[in-house]
Amino acid sequence: MKFIYIFLIGMFFSFKTHSQVLNVVYEMSSFGGELKNIEKLYVYEDKSRYVSNLKAQTKVGKLRNNQDVDFNIPARHRIIDFYFADKQIKEYALYRKNVFKAEWISDIEWVITQETGEYLGYNVTKAYFENEKGMRTYAWFTTQIPVSVGPLRYNGLPGLILLIEHDKINTVIRATEINKDTEYTFENIDTEKTILISRKDILEHNEDFFRKKIKEAK
Repeated sequence: MKFIYIFLIGMFFSFKTHSQVLNVVYEMSSFGGELKNIEKLYVYEDKSRYVSNLKAQTKVGKLRNNQDVDFNIPARHRIIDFYFADKQIKEYALYRKNVFKAEWISDIEWVITQETGEYLGYNVTKAYFENEKGMRTYAWFTTQIPVSVGPLRYNGLPGLILLIEHDKINTVIRATEINKDTEYTFENIDTEKTILISRKDILEHNEDFFRKKIKEAK
């Protein structure tokens, strides 16, 4: 146990000393695998950045109960920054050369279970939380990479989240690559014309709402 603790601490400070950027590649799969997207996480010593660029798609997929469903997904370009010290999230939605931004403090309350396994060669532990509608989200995380973050807005566990699943929706986000020394420049996304919106509005990503806010800002 002492060896593992020393290893984790040493790993953390190696990131800090050498300014290494941890890069994790995730595959998001939904609607029975009909909708897929490759997304990337970049982890610094004090913050992380998640980058998702989803192309517009119209297909027939499947719900969790195996029922067929038509879906029309608009293009979504988003960047999610997470700051470890105060658990602040800054999410940006890029729409038609406009930048929308929302800020909030992460409030996920995880329950860590005794269930363990292995994923991508790492020892993982299962955790979950329930939203206000009773839907459970499950995360498999590894303390072998001691960063409190994962895909999208999932964070707050004592290790990197490698896999996200849900009990009522047919969406899975899984890590496919972990690169511990990647070059990446953390560029400022804000501009003088950044449009501030609410957490609810940026999560809904409603194009009619975006167009309305653009007109109001002119």
